[in-house]
Amino acid sequence: MINYNNRDFQNSKIGKIPQDWTLVTLGSLLYVKGRIGWKGLNKSEFKEKGYLILNGNNIKNNKIYLENIGRISKERFDESPEIILKKNDILMTKDGTIGKIAYVDNLLEPTTIASGLFLIRNKSEILLQKYLWYVFQSHYFRRFIKERVEGSVIPHLYQRDFEEFIISLPNIKEQVKISNILELIDKKIVINSRINSLLESISKLIFKKWFLDFNDIKKKNSENNSELISRYIDILNGCAFKSKDYTEKGIFLLRTKNLKNGLTKRMHDDVFLPKSFLNTHKDYICEMHDYHLIMVGASLGERGMIFHQLPALRNQNMWCFRSKNKNLFSPLLVKFFVDELLKKMIKTASGSAREFFRKEDFKKQTIFFGTETKQKTFSNYSINILKKISNNLLENEILLKTKKILLKKLISGEMRIKSND
Repeated sequence: MINYNNRDFQNSKIGKIPQDWTLVTLGSLLYVKGRIGWKGLNKSEFKEKGYLILNGNNIKNNKIYLENIGRISKERFDESPEIILKKNDILMTKDGTIGKIAYVDNLLEPTTIASGLFLIRNKSEILLQKYLWYVFQSHYFRRFIKERVEGSVIPHLYQRDFEEFIISLPNIKEQVKISNILELIDKKIVINSRINSLLESISKLIFKKWFLDFNDIKKKNSENNSELISRYIDILNGCAFKSKDYTEKGIFLLRTKNLKNGLTKRMHDDVFLPKSFLNTHKDYICEMHDYHLIMVGASLGERGMIFHQLPALRNQNMWCFRSKNKNLFSPLLVKFFVDELLKKMIKTASGSAREFFRKEDFKKQTIFFGTETKQKTFSNYSINILKKISNNLLENEILLKTKKILLKKLISGEMRIKSND
């Protein structure tokens, strides 16, 4: 389907580009709009009911998240028709962490944007909107954004900046083919993620029915049937590794920034430790399906289970929750019970200048862990669930790396799609 290009290249302002591609200034092809300054909104204008308004905090990982979204009156919504969203629009943050992007796949309600965002819409016949989306994900645009941020006291992206961004552009047919290939990868990643969410949701329902519902567990009301968490789960500390020991390659160091939304995620700025540390710091070695909790700081309460990112060592400011007997008490049970305990424990972390959890408070918590039969049955069931989730996560990581390589080669013209594909 894909082959390396053997055609001649031409020299250009941005380096060598395919002979049959065109050099264009991106700004001349786009409709770029933001909220006009005098139409900015005060917090007092946000309402419980009304029209949706997105800000930079609603954009994460190239997606739109509606948690904590604002709403405004019809009058304020109607006064800025130029920034009312349409399907296939692209959003980009222009303040704070600039360059975060999201694609508007669908709109459940009429929606506008706050002052920290740009609405970007293609207005040219020589540019495909979906291809533009992938240009914004390319290393060319990331480098462009980095140049705008470096040296700025207050990073900001201006509308005129797009007029300075030059790209090489293939014809529409090739843009369609490039976009289709990259979109197939994106869709597969989404499918895998949805399968994982569904598997976890089903497992939670079973967990709730077997271990939490009062109607199903009549004995739960008796304190005599509650047990300390330490009977089934170890709570392990992290280690304050020193930055002078960091290496470019070696053993992955799990840090608090790697824990997001219940998962462990690799970052672009991950650090590593010498392999010898596996022998000298055995108490901090991570195991498959360890469940971690940030116990201090701004990310207090953030959690993450580790899957295929091994071998790894555990850094400070987090605890590891690990089953004492995985055959009887599975890592998925550990996760669900810790999540339940955390609902109670989050209250104990407040009240000081720097909020934090105390291990002693966790250890003395009692909870009804169910019968041994139910524990073992659930654990046997969860073996295949965790295996499927792990495989999907690993496949997504491979797909993301593949996409990154293809994106760079396809957007630059280094790799071309056969004309008959």
